[in-house]
Amino acid sequence: MTSAITTATDLRSVLRNVPTPISFIATHTDQPLGMIVGSFVSISAEPPLVGIFLQKSSSSWPAIEQALVTGQELGISILGGAHADHVRKLSGPSDQRFENLEWASTENGAIHLEGADAQLTTKLHDLQEIGDHFFAVLEVIDASADQDFSSALVYHRSQVSSL
Repeated sequence: MTSAITTATDLRSVLRNVPTPISFIATHTDQPLGMIVGSFVSISAEPPLVGIFLQKSSSSWPAIEQALVTGQELGISILGGAHADHVRKLSGPSDQRFENLEWASTENGAIHLEGADAQLTTKLHDLQEIGDHFFAVLEVIDASADQDFSSALVYHRSQVSSL
């Protein structure tokens, strides 16, 4: 038997049962900027577009958004099971997210986590306000995948796990 969803808490309780991929987005201006994203989605192959949802209350997003609006690229690193031990650090204090991990960056600002299962270099295509989130539509400039994919890393039932 199902019941009607009446509150945001009820909705979160239901949606925690839906696995979502874990990605890390990053760019830089005078310093690296990045955050964990649990809402990466493929949108279109022609043109190549992906999207991410970001909570309006995010303290990390405003600086990343500013970098993107001024033309910086955004790196998206799709994390695999090999990165399960790094999720807490990558979602922790912003001044510690880039310490003691291997990173690569593009000339135009995208930062990728070395060894990620997949890496996309993107630029901002559109930004919309939707409910309590922003929806960033990103044009894919370059994409690559590790030939030795680890197990997909997902957030499911309030836990980080791999499939």
